Amino acid sequence: MKIDVVVMAGGKGISEGQVQTKSLLLLDGKPMVLYILKVLRESELIGKIILSASSEVGEIVQGWYDVQVEQSDRMVDNLLNSIKETSSEHVLVASSDVPLVNKTHLEWFVKEAIATNADLVMPYSDKETILQAFPCAKRTFSKLKEGVFTLGNLALIKHSIPYNFVDLFYKVEKFRKNPLKLATLLGWNLILRYVLGILSVEEIEKRASEIIKCKVKGLLSPYPEIAMDVDKPSDLAIILEHLSTNIPFSSF
Repeated sequence: MKIDVVVMAGGKGISEGQVQTKSLLLLDGKPMVLYILKVLRESELIGKIILSASSEVGEIVQGWYDVQVEQSDRMVDNLLNSIKETSSEHVLVASSDVPLVNKTHLEWFVKEAIATNADLVMPYSDKETILQAFPCAKRTFSKLKEGVFTLGNLALIKHSIPYNFVDLFYKVEKFRKNPLKLATLLGWNLILRYVLGILSVEEIEKRASEIIKCKVKGLLSPYPEIAMDVDKPSDLAIILEHLSTNIPFSSF
C-alpha cells in the first residue's frame, strides 16, 4: 500500500542576495525542492504528495505535487495542516532542502521505518559516516553512549498520531537546533546522562515514547545524504560540489 508524503518547503534563504525562500535556491538552474519532489515521483512506494509551501513555490514546481497547503508562520501548524490532506496509514515527512537524497535512500527509510511498527520513526546518522562522505560538513552532533550522531531530515508518522502531542511539537520546533534544550524535555536524569556522554539511544526512545504516549523509534542510517540539509552557505557549497559530479541533471 502506498504512503502519502508531506514535503516541507518553507524557510528563508541562507544568505543575503539569494531568493527569500530556501526551497527555491537554484542548483544547476533548478529549484532545490524539485530534487526531492522528483525522487518522490519516481518511487512506487509513494502515493499523494502534499507540498507545504507558499503560492510562489507551488507555481514554480507545478506538476510535481498533488496538493499544495499554503504556509503560515508556524512550522508545526504547516505540518499538521498538511497531514490533514493525507489518507494513508503512515505519512512520510520530508524536508525540501535535501537534494542529495535519492530513491534508494528514500525507500530504505520507508521500508525500515514501517517494519519497526512504531508510531514515529526518525533516522539518525553517525558523525564518522557523514565526515567520510562529506569531510567539510559541519552538522549539529550529539554525543551519546553509542557514538556521536545527528538527526536526519525524514520522518514517518502514523496518520492518527500527530494530533496527540501538538504541545510537544511546538517545543521541539522551538528547540530543534539546541540538543541540550531538547534534552530538557526528557527530564533532568537524562540531561545528566547526556552531559556525561552515557545517554543511550534506547533511553531516548523509551522516554520519548512515555512523554507522547506512542512508540518512538530511531533508525541508524547508512546514508549520510539523509542528514545533509542546507542550513548555511558552507552546506550549499558541499551540496553543489557533490551534485556536479553525481547527479545527472539532464534527467529532469
